[in-house]
Amino acid sequence: MSYPPALVARIETALSRVETKATAEQRVAVHAVLQRAHAQAFGTRDRAAAEVESRIDQPEFAHVLSALRQAPAGESLAEFELPGGTTADGMILGTGKYEALDPGWLEAAAAWLEHLFDHAPWPEGAPEGVRIPDQATLALLGDWGTGAFGDETAPALQIAQWLDGRKKGDPDRPDVLVHLGDVYYDGTCAREKAHLLHYWPTTYAQSFALNSNHEMYAGAHGLFQEVLTGRGRFAAQGCHSQFVLKNAHWRVIGLDTAYFSDRWNGYMSGRLDPKRQVPWLRAQVERAKVRGQRLLLLSHHNGLDLAGAKVNALWHQVRDVVRHGDFHWYWGHIHAAAAYQPVGGVLARCNGHGGVPWGRATDLADSPRAEWYESQEWQAPKVHNGFVTLSLDGAEITETFRDEQGRVRWTNQP
Repeated sequence: MSYPPALVARIETALSRVETKATAEQRVAVHAVLQRAHAQAFGTRDRAAAEVESRIDQPEFAHVLSALRQAPAGESLAEFELPGGTTADGMILGTGKYEALDPGWLEAAAAWLEHLFDHAPWPEGAPEGVRIPDQATLALLGDWGTGAFGDETAPALQIAQWLDGRKKGDPDRPDVLVHLGDVYYDGTCAREKAHLLHYWPTTYAQSFALNSNHEMYAGAHGLFQEVLTGRGRFAAQGCHSQFVLKNAHWRVIGLDTAYFSDRWNGYMSGRLDPKRQVPWLRAQVERAKVRGQRLLLLSHHNGLDLAGAKVNALWHQVRDVVRHGDFHWYWGHIHAAAAYQPVGGVLARCNGHGGVPWGRATDLADSPRAEWYESQEWQAPKVHNGFVTLSLDGAEITETFRDEQGRVRWTNQP
């Protein structure tokens, strides 16, 4: 394969600027990310499809060394022989749009390098709570911002069409739409307009959006300048990247786990700022406790690994604040769909399959913690994409995982 010269030049210029402005420790971190991503991608070369257990944690950066002709001798991904199949976490080992070795991910790498020192300002103040009915349905779309990528049958478009097809009075029609983050490749202003706003369902008054690693590649400028402006389809959220929805029985808290994430590691692991976010979350949890409301948390980043076996730093941050009772926690980030057995009172759900093609994940197939996961193929090795609807009826909740055409794949009723 060949790499677009203009894109390579962007990366060269941005990397040179980082080399000039960054500390020695920061430069080491940046190069470690690039080297690890390349090594993981190249490490899949000699594995038969049925035996692939390797990972490519950051496909956005896998091609950078090859594009810059800095890959070790004989290891350029430009001459890579694809192994086929999927990784253990379900990424498709191909060069197609949004697959693990899609050279288009270089656009995300370029944006990341260009914006390491250029972030949109964090909004002042705290978001006001938005009241929702005591009987309300939420639709959660995770990692949905792919656009059409070539035709009108892309999963993200099918989801939008299904939602727009639910008319008022339809029992399946949601009251609220939430995007859990990720607009591809890079969350720029142009991509937020083309891949999120252009295709977002048009018949809903209350829509909300969370920040993510892909939004942060562009310094969150696209998110704040195009989506969270206090106007348009996401007006109910105001200008904040966090939100609260509330009724007599529930408090739904949308967290920005990306803005204060480690930029030098590509914003891959979620983090809350101890001074600006943790006190706000604690106040919301206390209000829920006083009012007898159940909690439902939404974030882009995950608190558990895909298998549901290991907790991470974000999990500990949240659990240090949310101590009382059980609660639901939905996230995206990992391009999969899974419902886990309770972990210390937390009903954790992965809902990151809104648009990016993915395949069978042995991490889930081999996991005793996964109560359900999407495994039905629609075009081998791809399995179904989809989204989630949550129906709140008083203090009860019905969770429903749906495929891209709205068909029920798994439901959990009281």
